[in-house]
Parts: sequence; C-alpha cells; structure tokens
Amino acid sequence: MSPLARGFKSHPLHHDKQNSWEKVHFSLFVYLIRFQTLTIVKFNLSNNHGVYEANKYMSHGSFATAINCMDGRTQVPVIDYIRKKYRVDYVDMITEPGPIRVLAENTDKSTIESIIRRVEISTGKHGSVHIVIVGHHDCAGNPVEKATQLNQILDSIWTVRSWGLRAETPGLWIDEKWVAHEVT
Repeated sequence: MSPLARGFKSHPLHHDKQNSWEKVHFSLFVYLIRFQTLTIVKFNLSNNHGVYEANKYMSHGSFATAINCMDGRTQVPVIDYIRKKYRVDYVDMITEPGPIRVLAENTDKSTIESIIRRVEISTGKHGSVHIVIVGHHDCAGNPVEKATQLNQILDSIWTVRSWGLRAETPGLWIDEKWVAHEVT
C-alpha cells in the first residue's frame, strides 16, 4: 500500500479498516494563477482507478472591442492604444477591409450582420464595454482622403450605437506614422 493510501487509512474519520483505497473519496481544489487567469482544477480520486477529473473555470480578464481594418499595420497601434486608454487586458479584433465605409454607408447588410454577431460575442461573452471604431491612413479597402474617413468614423459610431449595445463607442484614426488619435 502506498504511503499516501496509508495516510488516508489512518485518518480519524476513516472507521472501516476493510475499505480499500479505491473507496476513499477525496476532492482537492487547486488554484493556479497563471498569466492573469484563475484555473480551478478538481481532482476526484474516488473511483477504482484514481481517475483525474478536471473542471476549469477561467477568470478571463477585461476586454474591449475594436472594429478595425484587416490591414496588419494597424493591429499593434490599435491594441496598444486601447489597452492603455481603457486599462483592459485584451482587445477583441473584428476586422474587415475598410469597415468604416461599410458601417457609414450601412447598406451591405450581410457584412453588417456579421460584424454585429461578432460584436455581440465580444460584449456578451467577454463583457466588453468599449467598441472602438477604427480608420487608418493608406487603407486599401477604403482608399479615400483622411477627411472623408474621419466623417465615416463618426457615421460608423452612430451606426454602432443604433444596435442598442451597452458600450461606449469612440472613434480612432491611425495616421501615416501608425500613431493612434481619438476621433470625436
């Protein structure tokens, strides 16, 4: 018999010396904090094989949402700005080519419905309360002047607000040096 099993046999609550180790029920909760997450693991050693049974619950941190262009050059400046400004751990990126054009025109219903579904996942499952609308310099999906894009960002904010989500909806412009600027 293992020393661990002998330890349980001698426990004062263990009255029946005929019971084997396999009949002992023992649950242990281990809390592991790693990368700002909390994981709860339950060990169940009550069956004949000491089978490990795990339940993991993750405290996933705080989120914001960005409706951003798919252009890879914008990702890091947007994430950095949003994380610093709103003090969140993560930014859910919802990307489309030139999303501010799509949202401002509000005519491409299938794309808008796709964006809405993804935003609802971010706000509903991740608890995001900031939906940032992003436009940027040199956009291949929306190749118009900066002034037009700034107006599209403002129109896009109104479109997103019309969805009735409980979230702040600021605008963000990424310039030719890939620096983020708030649009109001």
